[in-house]
Amino acid sequence: MSSTPDLDHIADAVIKAHYLIQDHGTSEMKALSRMLLLIVGQEIAQYSCTHDGVSTLMIADVDPQYKLLSD
Repeated sequence: MSSTPDLDHIADAVIKAHYLIQDHGTSEMKALSRMLLLIVGQEIAQYSCTHDGVSTLMIADVDPQYKLLSD
């Protein structure tokens, strides 16, 4: 099973379900929906990094002590 085109469809479906759950779901459903969004996002990022010529994902390693360019 190829996951390449399916990720976009899965992401769309999860986002739509997330909005519905946020409006009408229980707190447990809302927590699971957020977790599912995170997992799908991670899968998309992992796929992008391995198929776009990027070997590592270092975006999260940004120094939190940043300076504004205007300073």
